[in-house]
Amino acid sequence: MQNILLFAQTSDLESKFLGTSILDKFIKDFKKNANLKIYSKFDSVRKTIPEDLLIAETDYEKAIEEYRKNVDNFFIITKLAVSNIDYEKVLAYHINHSKDCTIVLRNLIRGKTTPIYKLNEKRDVLTINKKRYTNCGVYLFNGNVSFKNCPTISSKIVELMEDDNLKGFVHAGYFNIEPSNNIKGFKKVRRKYIGGKNNGWYIN
Repeated sequence: MQNILLFAQTSDLESKFLGTSILDKFIKDFKKNANLKIYSKFDSVRKTIPEDLLIAETDYEKAIEEYRKNVDNFFIITKLAVSNIDYEKVLAYHINHSKDCTIVLRNLIRGKTTPIYKLNEKRDVLTINKKRYTNCGVYLFNGNVSFKNCPTISSKIVELMEDDNLKGFVHAGYFNIEPSNNIKGFKKVRRKYIGGKNNGWYIN
């Protein structure tokens, strides 16, 4: 079973997919087959989260420290998106390398300007630049990774990268952080692009 700590923002309530908030979609997708907990510092978000899923602690560092106590590894998801990321494959990849964290990356979309990551041939994350891969906001940490004195996820990632302790998992499927109320933004693509036996969907 996957251990997933979800960071929920107010935008996750406002963004809709087929009439459902992206937060509700994530809860539906993961609550049955994952050890799912949700962290949010926003009252408007917290009151919509089922009590059994909500982490009571509102301090960022304390919330992570509380969640990681009894797990061997855990995902932190900070960008809720409509995607076909295979979390089981990410987990299998993670447990077969020696780094403390795996970050899920995707090929850079033309025109994107957000900071992205440079990998070597072994997919060790070397540095942040603007030439190849961008961050999906999905991280898989070993349970022994402490977040004390790290005020943000980004600062922890930089620390791990500088210590040569960060591995990249390249996601080749679809990923969209701006879901809509319809599926007009979807188009069929060749199955070799996203993998699997059947054709999948790519989001523009």
